[in-house]
Order: sequence, then structure tokens, then C-alpha cells
Amino acid sequence: MGQYNIVNAPSMVAGQPEDISQVLANFQAIQTILNGGIDDSNIRATAAINPSKLLGYPSDSTKALFGNGQWKAALDLTNAGVQVLAGSISTGPPSNAIGAVPGVFIEQGGRVLITRTAESTPTWGSALVGDTLWRFAINASGQLNWGSGAGGYDTNLYRAAAGQLKTDQTFIASALSTGPIGVTPGAAAGAEILNNGYIMSSAATANTGGLFMTVPADTQWRFTIDHNGLLTWGTGAVAGDTQLRRANPNMLDLYNGAYGTFRAAAFTVMSDRETKRAITEFKKPPIEKLLAAKVYTYRRDKTKDRHLGLMADELPEEVIVSGPVFDDDGEVVHESMDFVDLYKLAAMLVATVQHLDQRLVELEATNA
Repeated sequence: MGQYNIVNAPSMVAGQPEDISQVLANFQAIQTILNGGIDDSNIRATAAINPSKLLGYPSDSTKALFGNGQWKAALDLTNAGVQVLAGSISTGPPSNAIGAVPGVFIEQGGRVLITRTAESTPTWGSALVGDTLWRFAINASGQLNWGSGAGGYDTNLYRAAAGQLKTDQTFIASALSTGPIGVTPGAAAGAEILNNGYIMSSAATANTGGLFMTVPADTQWRFTIDHNGLLTWGTGAVAGDTQLRRANPNMLDLYNGAYGTFRAAAFTVMSDRETKRAITEFKKPPIEKLLAAKVYTYRRDKTKDRHLGLMADELPEEVIVSGPVFDDDGEVVHESMDFVDLYKLAAMLVATVQHLDQRLVELEATNA
């Protein structure tokens, strides 16, 4: 009878159910199978139930019976690797709680959670066949470590403080950006450094941001450039005291609450004839106004030093240049003030000397 065709018992095949010993042996075999003990020696190869059929329904080999009593997708029996089907896998902590006992917890969704007892303890490593040391490892602190696979780690990247990543070696990149990729005029606030040496910066307001330089012992910046193009220098012990800024097209001011002093071995002015056109001779210098101009000593702006000089309103208009004056933030405080063009004044004085020399010659000729 087929329903008893489990154990290799001729009396059962012959249809003798009254053989109590064989019925008992049959139930014992079933109990053994249910307990996980499958023995080919007491299950006939031609029986309706055999070891391969225990992995699934007799008519569906894609199903397998799981420990919870449910039939689910069977393992791939043609795969030589080990396959485990489970809701989660743990080597230590009973759950995915942070700070649990050391171990690895793999969630059903694929997240891998690792708990170690020390920050410097590796949690993940990779290497190539033949390596003697790990090429890449992640510590429990999140520090990333790289090496050649033959020596110790020589490159790292880790959290140095809140919101800070740090490496103890050199970071090389084709570009570094703190804001938009590809900073251009008018772009959102940020900075970008390109591998061709360009440093591009954009700020929300013109008189902020830019470039700042100092040395370790300083308490103030020694040199800064803001987004107005204002250059500021200082000693590093106090706020900057020297500033250079754009005043007008092709014009710079040395000004920080007061006009400063340029020092140089010489100041030269382009005066090549080839750069000039519509040339006419200046024959009538305003001698009377030049001679009437007085020379003064005075204090200027907020400085205590006394200066020696002229007043622009007493000089000929040909040597005067007018323009705006700015404060420390680059804001216009005077729309127009008068400046003396020293090159023009020097040229006018030359013309005056020539004129006076001509008059002297004429006077000498008259008295001869």
C-alpha cells in the first residue's frame, strides 16, 4: 500500500497492516524525519517521499519548509555557496539597538550594524589575494584607512570635530568648493579652488569674505582681501592699519581713515611720445596763480603729523583732479574732493621756469 511505502518493510508492501511492529517502525521513521534525521537507508529510492522531496512540495521543488512551519522559496541547490534566508542575522547583539553588546547585526533591509568596544577597532576591511595587510579598513569611530596591502596604513580621513573632516596626509582634488560648483560672478556665496591655481570666491556682501592671512602667534589678520577688492595690511597684533582700494577706473587709493604714504626708490610715469596724440605746446603757464599759491604746514585727517604742502583751490585747474573719497568699508563719504596731480604740477613748473628764463633773456638783452 503506497501510503505505508516509507520504510523498507516487505510486510508493509505485501499489505499486512496487522504487523504492529512494522507500523511502529513506520511511525518511528516519521518521527525521525520530523526531528531532522533523514536516513537514506530506511527510505526507499522509489518511495513517494524521499529526501529531495522534503525540500518542497512533491510537485514544486521551488518551495522549502522553514523552521517556523511556513513554506517559502527554496535555496538554490545548484549553488556551491552557502545561502541563508532569515529576517535578520546577528553575531552578538539581539537587536539593532545602538550601543548594544559587540557584534554584527544584519537587518532584513540590508543595513549592516556593527558594534565594537573601542573606537580604533576595525569594523570593515578589504584586501587583494596575496596581500599581507588590509588595503582598506573602517574603524568603529568611522575613520577610513588606506594602505598598499604590504605595509601599514599611510592615508586616512576622519572626523576631527563637529562638522569637520580631516586627513593627516595630503588631500588632492581637481576642485574644492564650499558653495556652488563653478563659482562665477554673481553666483551664490561660496569659494572654489581649481587644480590650475585659480581661487574663485563669491560673497553675499561686497565688504566681507575673501582671503585672510596670519601666522600662529597673531591675534589679528596680517593681510586680507575682501570682495570689494580692498587690500588691508596690519601687524597681526592690532586691526589692519593700511588699505589699498579702487577709487575710480584705473585709480587706486592708499587710504584708511587718512591718506597714507607710498615709499619707493622712484615713481615713474609713462611719457613716451608714441603713446600720445593731438600734441600741442603749452606756452602760457598761469604764472601769476602759481606765484600766488602759498606753501603751508598743517595736520590732515586724524593724524598728528604736520605736513608741508599746497592747497588745491589755490593752484591752476590744469593740475587738479577731482574724485570721490571712501570710508573703511568702501562706502562713499565725499562725492568729490580735489587732488593734485604731481606729474602735471611738475610739468607746469617746467613750463613756468622756461617762461621766466625767456623773460630773463629778453630783460638782459634790453639792458645790454
